Amino acid sequence: MSDKNRSEHDPSRMPPSPGQAPAGQPGYYGRPAVDFAVPGDIDIRRLARLLREKWITIAAVLVFSFVAAVFYLLVAQKTYRAVTLIELSVRRPRIAGQQGAVIDDAYSDTQSEEIFNTWLERFKSRTMLESAMDKLRATEDISRWSDERLRKLMEKYSRIVLIRRSRLVQVSFDYSDPKFAASAANAFADAAVAIAFEENKTASENAVTWLQSQAQVQRRELEKADRELGEFRSQNHIDALDSQKKTVEESLLAFNKSLVDIESQEVLARDLVTALSRLELKPENAGQLPASIPRSIEVQAMLEKWLAAISERDALLTKYTEKHPAVVAQNKVVDVLHDQAMDAIRRVIATAESNLSLLEQQAESLTRKMADQRRLAAQLELDIVDLKSKASTLERAREAADISYKGILNRIEEARLSADENTATVKIVERAAEPERPIKPRKVVVLFVWLLMGLVGGVGMALLTDILEDYITGPSDIEIGVGLSIMALIPSVKGANRESLATACMTDKFGQFAEAFAGIRGALDSTKYKAISHTVLISSTAPDEGKTVAACNLAIMCAKSGTRTLLIDFDMRRPHMYKIFNIDAPLKKFSITRNNLAIFLFISNNITNVG
Repeated sequence: MSDKNRSEHDPSRMPPSPGQAPAGQPGYYGRPAVDFAVPGDIDIRRLARLLREKWITIAAVLVFSFVAAVFYLLVAQKTYRAVTLIELSVRRPRIAGQQGAVIDDAYSDTQSEEIFNTWLERFKSRTMLESAMDKLRATEDISRWSDERLRKLMEKYSRIVLIRRSRLVQVSFDYSDPKFAASAANAFADAAVAIAFEENKTASENAVTWLQSQAQVQRRELEKADRELGEFRSQNHIDALDSQKKTVEESLLAFNKSLVDIESQEVLARDLVTALSRLELKPENAGQLPASIPRSIEVQAMLEKWLAAISERDALLTKYTEKHPAVVAQNKVVDVLHDQAMDAIRRVIATAESNLSLLEQQAESLTRKMADQRRLAAQLELDIVDLKSKASTLERAREAADISYKGILNRIEEARLSADENTATVKIVERAAEPERPIKPRKVVVLFVWLLMGLVGGVGMALLTDILEDYITGPSDIEIGVGLSIMALIPSVKGANRESLATACMTDKFGQFAEAFAGIRGALDSTKYKAISHTVLISSTAPDEGKTVAACNLAIMCAKSGTRTLLIDFDMRRPHMYKIFNIDAPLKKFSITRNNLAIFLFISNNITNVG
């Protein structure tokens, strides 16, 4: 029974999808149950077979691609690249160590990228192109090209890029003439420097104009500050106030000195009054009078007379008694002189008290005057401080205006110098030299691309020819064509005759042939197929495709397994079984009892059922 009949008896066995192992089976005998399918009707095994069988086609396409690549390298026009490096500066050069003359001189770090990109776009502008063309005309003979043609040529083959993480701009020019490429690249670089120089000059001239207008404004501010300061000084007389304050301070010093002297005299006068008030006029105290008493000569004369009278009385007492008329008369003289001396002392005390009172009045007067002078000095100090503060403010304003004015004058001079100096922010780091080697065509890249295209084209050609072929090339073609599963694959043996192959399972028990048919027998004996595998029909689409070999070997393997096996040859025109097993008569029964194999050879014109 064919596999198709078995699938009809078992509804659960449906044909698998193309490229897959039969459902319910671990895989083809001797192969894992892995799905190797790729998009379309091509899997890995088929592709490998194509590469093995169609290698001549692939090699031919590869050789053609190699020859085409070599031909292209020989006939292709060579291109040379000249490169010039330009450096962009964020900050302008300084003049004499001072701040730059141009107004927008300093930039922050966050603006650097914007500045570089701005310069890059300027280099790509039409102005830059026209300037580069002018520079190129000065160094090269370009009369063979019109202006429009030259402009298009320079636009097409020039390339200006900013090198990342640097301040360098790369100007490259690709052309078939290396000398012209170098001249064009250098022309672009010279044009960039010229544009930067012109921009610097224009900016400097604009700066001079702007600074001159600012200088006029600052000059008016300076004149205004001078005028206000002069008016303030003339109106407030700060110098006169300073002189008055100095006079008051000198008066305070003089008053203070006088007050100290008067207070010293007052102390002495008070001590004198106190001493005179406590004085008792006795002979033994006559020498204790202060030396600095007022009217000291008069008092001293009176005391001397009084003491002389006392001496005379004492002399009389040595001769006479106290009641003697001479002694009594002398006592009266002594009393009179005593009274006169006391009157003189009282007059001295009055004079001392008068002097003390006068000194006290003078001290009080000086104290009041000093208080008035101190108040006047304090008021003058406040007025002077206030006026000086206002004057200092005006002076600072005047100095600031003067500094600004002088600074602007200096900046004007710097701007005028900067207009004539090369203080541009663009400079050439490296000029382009005439290139020695071309950059195009690149031999390695061209060969690799053409060979890759040849490989892809060769594989594609092999696949196309395989798809257009109308014969079976592999197991998948059968499965896809008839919708049936293949149970096993029988290896192909080249150089062997039919008889030896038909009995290979008997002569070579452990060969690939025997193992393949053993797998088929095992599948037929499995529980899944045993109920429907009692009868097996072996057929083919054309003669000499291996029906006899397959039937004989399968019968031998079934007989070896102990199964009673009947092998029937239904080839009605050219039977071969009797030749393989050496049977003389075509209608003779041949039996091998030991191997449980029986072979019947029939010649019949009407066979309707095989069971």
